[in-house]
Amino acid sequence: MVNNKRLLNEDGTAWVLFRPSGYPYKLRRELRDARDDEKVLEIMIPHILGLSLPTISGGTVTKLSAVDDLLDVDEAISYQLVIQFFEFRGERNTSPVPKNSLPPSQAT
Repeated sequence: MVNNKRLLNEDGTAWVLFRPSGYPYKLRRELRDARDDEKVLEIMIPHILGLSLPTISGGTVTKLSAVDDLLDVDEAISYQLVIQFFEFRGERNTSPVPKNSLPPSQAT
């Protein structure tokens, strides 16, 4: 199973937890058609279960409901957030689907 918690910086103070399942095939097209990083972030937000992002002013973002929630987060961390989302999806798509991620009617 793919690790859905990703570190975004070297000291581990910035991390994100992605949903382990629930990625529709249409997501590929939506991401491909996104023209800028803000659109990609908008698409990503529903797939984030939790996160901890230190802000430049000394606080911490622990809930992401809109792209504007990242305005005080260092650009390098925001960049890593996007990179880790794409890496997680790639690993998730090439690894076996765990039994507990199937809909209840298909679980055996």
